[in-house]
Amino acid sequence: MSWGGEVIDVYVGLRQMMFWQGTEGLGAQAVADGLPDLAAGLKATGKRLRRWPHTRVRVWLSGAWALPFVMQPVAGLRNWREALAAAGAVAGDQTGWAKPAAVWLDSVPQQHAALGVAAAQPVLAALNRGAAEVGVRLQSVRPWWALALDEARRDGDGVELLAAEDSDALILLSATGEHWREAAAYAPKPVAQQAEAVVQRRAMAQGIAAERVRRSRLAGCATAPGSLPGRISAAIVSSFTQEAA
Repeated sequence: MSWGGEVIDVYVGLRQMMFWQGTEGLGAQAVADGLPDLAAGLKATGKRLRRWPHTRVRVWLSGAWALPFVMQPVAGLRNWREALAAAGAVAGDQTGWAKPAAVWLDSVPQQHAALGVAAAQPVLAALNRGAAEVGVRLQSVRPWWALALDEARRDGDGVELLAAEDSDALILLSATGEHWREAAAYAPKPVAQQAEAVVQRRAMAQGIAAERVRRSRLAGCATAPGSLPGRISAAIVSSFTQEAA
């Protein structure tokens, strides 16, 4: 089989990475020493390395590595640079995270709140080192919950609360129309009954009807996580790398 120009999807959690090509599971690799070794994981899939330079890799981060937050409107913001600087200044307080983080927003919060994400800088650096070692191209690095959000927006008419559950975290995102209301991350992930109770409490607190709640869960490595389509049409949360055209 030729792998030239094709895409491999990699989910990166706290304890393991999982690999897919299309809907075919390529296996899993333990995360040692707290940082993902992308090169070792790709090599462990058994694919011929001479073809890696023609392969693109899409990385999906666990919610424990990429935390969401809502950035309230800030008067006087003129451009993306100012918006990201403002987001970087509040991300720690918003997420409760003291780790070095890269920050991104889905829009400039001028008139309305924006959805933000803070991703662990050491993890992003480790992924770039691993890609360079093997010679693959990182097409994108995004939270897995962003994929769940894309799909909820595309498929779920009137969804107001998304509960996205991956291997490490429960992520809750609520919005009315295009207006973000709340973002929360529960990591470590609550057990099943506790997670459901958290979702129900948040829905009740915000007056969201049960039919407006969407639940997404990461599947095991035998199949694609949720779904990982060959092309993602709506990237609501942007990548921490440059998306391919």
